[in-house]
Amino acid sequence: MLYLGVDPGKQGAAVLLRGDGSLVSSLKLPHVGKDLDLTTLTIWLDCRCCDEGCSPDSVVAVIEALGSRPAPKMGASSAITMGKNWGRLDGWLSGIGCRYDIVQPKRWQTEICPGSGDPKPRSISACRRLIPSLDLTPGRKKKPDDNIADAACIAEYCRRTLGAAR
Repeated sequence: MLYLGVDPGKQGAAVLLRGDGSLVSSLKLPHVGKDLDLTTLTIWLDCRCCDEGCSPDSVVAVIEALGSRPAPKMGASSAITMGKNWGRLDGWLSGIGCRYDIVQPKRWQTEICPGSGDPKPRSISACRRLIPSLDLTPGRKKKPDDNIADAACIAEYCRRTLGAAR
């Protein structure tokens, strides 16, 4: 069984974990223009599943829910694009036959990186502790990518909650 966590934002990411919590792979969500590239995402997941000797139907996923209001300083068209891409991810998971759940950010944050204040540093810290092999500064980045960290924490939440339900 593999556990997929998805942070669905424009700069979002997907992280795939094994049942023991070790890292299989991570990917920044691919886009073609403003739209999510589901073909690339499907190829990535298929390849990782083949490497692990399984198929996408043996993947359990959690996708972070979108808020009902756009983030501060987010324009209307950005909010629409984000909602459209979230819907594409929701449909994609259904289409590949993946069992999945939708989780509010506060819920997975409370479970995986509890505390108060800005959740981004807590997510990065929890990710480094739980999945030390995950590169949070891919390419030339110097600052840790909180979107990858969030996706990893969501995958860990998936493993802990949906893994136990299997």
